Order: sequence, then C-alpha cells, then structure tokens
Amino acid sequence: MRIDRDVWSAAVNCRPSLITQFRMYCGSSDRECADKLLDHGSRFGFVTGRNVLRGKTLANWSSVNIRVAPPFWAGLTASHYILKSGFAGNEDVLKSAIAHLLNHHADMSAFQKECNDILNHIDKSWLSNFLTEALEKSASD
Repeated sequence: MRIDRDVWSAAVNCRPSLITQFRMYCGSSDRECADKLLDHGSRFGFVTGRNVLRGKTLANWSSVNIRVAPPFWAGLTASHYILKSGFAGNEDVLKSAIAHLLNHHADMSAFQKECNDILNHIDKSWLSNFLTEALEKSASD
C-alpha cells in the first residue's frame, strides 16, 4: 500500500521516537530491550534470520541526533509493540506507528485484518481521518 510522501517522510523521521517509546514500554536494560525487539519482530515476521542487535545500537537509534533513521523493521516492530501495549500518546509518534503498519501491508483489507485488535484503543474518528490523510494523496499521484 502506498503512503503519502509527506506522511511517510514524517513517519521515518519519527523512528527514533518510536524506538524511545518501545524502550519505555519494554522497561528493561537496553540489552534486554534489544532482545525483545528482535524476538517480537521475529514472532510477527517483521525480521527474519538470526540477527544480533546490541543494546547500545538500540539506545543510539532512539537518539534525536541520529544521522540515519533506524531500519524499517525496527520501526515496524516498535510500532506494533507499542500499539499492542496500548500506546495512544504523542500524535506524531502515533501517526508514525500507524504509517509503518500501513506500509507493511499490501492493501487496506490486510491492514484491517491484522491491525484491528491492536488499534481498538485509538479513537475511530481520529484514525479514520489519519488514514484518509495518509492514503488520500497517494491515490492521485
């Protein structure tokens, strides 16, 4: 599914904040959080193979001074995890998380099928408006 360029650019720029939120929900040491990110990503098919992620790397990914955004799989995994945990805080982070999930799915039907349960806590009107914003322009590009 194609995401509006501006929405996706903002989502990518917000990946460090997604990682920060993940670390807050994880509540463990950076090493344990890194292991949990890999485990969650593997369990849901967001990352494959035997990867190693150091705690220091995860901590660096959450830095506002990072020069290169964390990889897509990390943003996607963090998004899924925090939404599944009930995150509904900062609107920019929320938009980024949902945009990562949208980008991962081939079409709206797949998105709704896989994500309805983790988005139940999000205001339906707000979510509908954001989905329109995220997908509206890309349909006419």
